[in-house]
Amino acid sequence: MQVVTYKTDFYSDEFIKDPIPHYAEMRELGPVVWLPKQNSYAVARHAEVVEVLRNPDVFISGRGISISDDVNKMLIGSTVNSDGDVHRKRRSLTATPLRPKNIQPLEDFIRLSAQNLAEALVKKGEFDGVTEFAQILPLSIVMDLVGLDDSGRENI
Repeated sequence: MQVVTYKTDFYSDEFIKDPIPHYAEMRELGPVVWLPKQNSYAVARHAEVVEVLRNPDVFISGRGISISDDVNKMLIGSTVNSDGDVHRKRRSLTATPLRPKNIQPLEDFIRLSAQNLAEALVKKGEFDGVTEFAQILPLSIVMDLVGLDDSGRENI
């Protein structure tokens, strides 16, 4: 199989500002594309992504899942950076509380948390949707679920 090169840098402003056309172009190029700036291959089509995810013996995660060596170092020992029996054991412990049947009872709480945060931000008049909503909401929900108080919340 011949692999096509995709030359746009994943970390360029152009890519980050509007990634959708770039992903579409990668899907059009073929099942696997080479990213020379990242020294990595990418799989962008659904069928191939599913195939990769369902073949952990071929596509290992234990040596890293990120293009960034620094991120891979930070993830050593995590569920996503593990393989085989170690991965299965860790995933069984962490995935159970996140299954739909276990999350469903929390839906009203999560919706209310999102609504309250959104209303508070709108009252400010101007806010950053990523840093003040998308990053804060999941962390604040987890803090509430595990019973942490508000002290230090602004530092999360």
